[in-house]
Amino acid sequence: MKISKQLKFGLIISIILILSVAIISIISISNLDNKNITGKIIKENSKYETINIGAILPLTGNAAEFGLWMKQGLQLAVENTNDDKINNKKIKIFFEDSQSDVKTGLSAYKKLKEINKIDYLFTSISSVTIPILGESTKDNVLVLTSSTHSKINSKEYLVLRIYLTPEKTSQKMAEFAYNKLNKKRAGIIYLNDESLSEYEKYFSTTFENLGGKTYSENFNYGETDFKTQLTKIKQWAPDCLYICGWDENGLIMKQAKELGLDVQYLGTMTFNSEDTIKNARSAAENAIFAEFAFNPDTKNENMKEFKQKYIQKYNKEPTSTTALFYDGMKILIETINEANTKDPKKVFETIINKDQYSSTTIEDISFDSNGDIILPITFKIIQNSQFVDYK
Repeated sequence: MKISKQLKFGLIISIILILSVAIISIISISNLDNKNITGKIIKENSKYETINIGAILPLTGNAAEFGLWMKQGLQLAVENTNDDKINNKKIKIFFEDSQSDVKTGLSAYKKLKEINKIDYLFTSISSVTIPILGESTKDNVLVLTSSTHSKINSKEYLVLRIYLTPEKTSQKMAEFAYNKLNKKRAGIIYLNDESLSEYEKYFSTTFENLGGKTYSENFNYGETDFKTQLTKIKQWAPDCLYICGWDENGLIMKQAKELGLDVQYLGTMTFNSEDTIKNARSAAENAIFAEFAFNPDTKNENMKEFKQKYIQKYNKEPTSTTALFYDGMKILIETINEANTKDPKKVFETIINKDQYSSTTIEDISFDSNGDIILPITFKIIQNSQFVDYK
């Protein structure tokens, strides 16, 4: 059977078209692997350097509200950094939920190190952080944490603390209660864990050294009925009650009020929570707590930008915890750029020796030789379901 010239010509054209499509497809697929999130093609010798950062936070459990704020602060800082492409760095952050549980936290760390190849890690909750530090320091991973236990220090571990310690805030609260509020008998109720037990220790020691008296009761994780402890405290006849918990704070105030333990309620930085007001209701009125000086309405340009972007993204005002984790990430990235290295030890040394940062929302942040953040402490009072400066 003979094929006409016209048919032959058509077959040749068809073959050429098929080959052309195949070649274009191969080129497109190879380029797809080299695209960034904007869709622009990046050459294989891309100038962007990737930095892998992990975060193990309490995203469920009694500290979940704080964990969410921490996550939001880190996410916003990473988004801003990647948008600005500072010094051609590209940040990748990987989140894990510790559930405030030691085993879960350790498992999360192993995953982040082995699979995600992190060089830096953000954590919270002392009982979770302390076991992780034993592993992360051996792995040369720099940890930035809000965990407050005194065991966490840069003499033993590669760690920076981005939260005020119980020693500093509890001593200030005890001095304020005794000298300013003229309180002489302090009842204390606290969560029996690594961190919050230290708030009780430093408050009671300072208060008693000033001449006051204290009586303490504790509770365990997961408890919601505190009437037994509060009844014992009431029988002791205190003139103030220092409360050290997470989302239990509001329930404790509510139950204390119901029992007739109607005294001045005092607290830690964990009072600064929507759950505190929601759970306490009217019992939270005039409660006072100590925290670092945080002013979202300052004229600081970094704070203005942070607040604007946070409200745009989450449709609410940022918290002090969100700002601290945002600043923690900004400090880390700024220092990596300045030191011109990803080496965690060199970055740590640079941070310890710096006394000012250009990218933080909170002015005058620095770290002491122990790796603890230095921040001014102020007092807040709850009035009309709002957290306002004590005057």
